[in-house]
Amino acid sequence: MKKLLLALGILASAVCACRAEETAEEIFKRADDLFNKGNYADALTEYEKGTRLDHTYATAYNNMGVIYSSDETKIIQSVGFLIQAVKIDPRYPEPYANLGIVFYRTGQNDKAEEYVRRAIQLSPDEPRYYFTLAWIIATGAKKYDEAINLLNRALFLDPESADAFYVLGLIYVDKNDKTNVFDQITNLRKLNREDLASELENLVRSPYREMPLLQQPAAQKRTGYEAADKGAQIVYDIKNTSGTASAAASKGMGKGNMRGSGTIQMTIKFKPVEVPREAELKKQ
Repeated sequence: MKKLLLALGILASAVCACRAEETAEEIFKRADDLFNKGNYADALTEYEKGTRLDHTYATAYNNMGVIYSSDETKIIQSVGFLIQAVKIDPRYPEPYANLGIVFYRTGQNDKAEEYVRRAIQLSPDEPRYYFTLAWIIATGAKKYDEAINLLNRALFLDPESADAFYVLGLIYVDKNDKTNVFDQITNLRKLNREDLASELENLVRSPYREMPLLQQPAAQKRTGYEAADKGAQIVYDIKNTSGTASAAASKGMGKGNMRGSGTIQMTIKFKPVEVPREAELKKQ
């Protein structure tokens, strides 16, 4: 009996030893799987555990930065993780794009533009980067002509991007180019995005619009005429872009990018709101 208990004790010790010797790669794989499934709290715990063993996996720091950026109270902390990802692998585009979005959200448009442009240099076939940069320069510096070129590039790479058609439409509304606005409305209806198409149509037909539609979220005034007030808003969401990361890695980028990588995705969400009547507008 004593021998049996001794054997069981030895076996239990061996199992514990095996668990204690879990490699950083195994931990990161589990973290990536949790991240890709949207279980960000547990993924963060695993990434923190893995980075205590291995400081060279850039995707871990990128994804931790993305997770932290989803909490407005921790968005500044996300910068440190994203910069660490860049230091580990300077040719990894995702943290540059994510830094651009974080800086944009904190009102640092010049830095935002710089980082997203770097992401485009590193991954010129990624449509999300062109859309992100177009939004930043359209809402910040009002560089409408360049933004239009960027959005057209995004649409060349992703012809079904309703967000890109919608933002093009907003720009053309501000430029008072009704012909091109209606072209974007047609494109949105072809994609069955009647919500965004109707919003653009209401905007272009309204004789009362006094404020520019494209304004930075932090600077928007409650007028009833701005896109966000009428229901269309940029929403920051976490997305997995493992295909992009793998493709980038296959082009000779660092070892840190071989598995699922996350990005802060900028997408348009729409909630219909009635357009104020003329009498109501005069009261404002």
